[in-house]
Amino acid sequence: MSIAVAGRTTRSGFRRRGAGWYRCTNTGRFVTLIQDTAPPVARITSGPPAQTTSMSATSKFSSSEANSTFQCRLDAGAFGACGTTRTLTGLAEGRHTFNVRAIDLVGNVQSTPTTYTWQVCLDRDGDGFTSCTARTDCNDTNGRVHPGAREVPGNRTDENCNDFSAPFQVVEAGLRFVFPAGGTTTVDAINYAQITKKAKLKVSCSGGGCPFKCQKVKIKRRRAHVAGMFGGAHLSPGARITVAFTRKQWISKVDRFTIRSGALPSLAQLCQIPGRKKLRKSCPVFLK
Repeated sequence: MSIAVAGRTTRSGFRRRGAGWYRCTNTGRFVTLIQDTAPPVARITSGPPAQTTSMSATSKFSSSEANSTFQCRLDAGAFGACGTTRTLTGLAEGRHTFNVRAIDLVGNVQSTPTTYTWQVCLDRDGDGFTSCTARTDCNDTNGRVHPGAREVPGNRTDENCNDFSAPFQVVEAGLRFVFPAGGTTTVDAINYAQITKKAKLKVSCSGGGCPFKCQKVKIKRRRAHVAGMFGGAHLSPGARITVAFTRKQWISKVDRFTIRSGALPSLAQLCQIPGRKKLRKSCPVFLK
């Protein structure tokens, strides 16, 4: 057995004392041999916030033993040599774990790495909501889609992230009408009841004999009476009476009476999709 002491080599003659081995050389110096099998422990002294919108992160660390070296890895990657500071860039959204282990001068490797975990929560659309917020963003590419956003009916989009896409609601009103027997062209009664709350009513008349073109009618107690607007006027065949109930962002209800000669008027019950001009026989509650 030999050991280097101040550039010189001594041989055998060692004595055991406590945990070490000692030998007195002819120069009066003592040499101590200590068997070191305890690995060092890395300590992470700083790292990124537990939740961050940054795609980069810097961690700093030290060792329980002086002059240690370090190996680092991110998530399930391989360990590689690193200094006492490690900066990571281009991080993907989600949870990440940084591992570091220390190695001392005699090669003892920390068996269980020291870990640091955090979460990258991106806000690509700048609406203030991420996958980390108390109410998570269900679409991070559209700033109009986030918790608490105004739901737009009928567009098949869940704007407020409640797992429900609001359909168009439909204005409703019960109809009762009376025209004189024998096919005369006067109007005896056009009455509506159970009209949807907050709906508005507009009546228009086109063709011969119409006493007006278009008028708004006040709805009282969810009821409306239309016949009185005509004042007993005789309408010509082909004249049209259009009764339209509307409410913003709701599907409108439209009844159209067409005056016929010698017969009762024909009735077409139509509807109108919000934002569209065309009257339809049926209206879907979702746009295609």
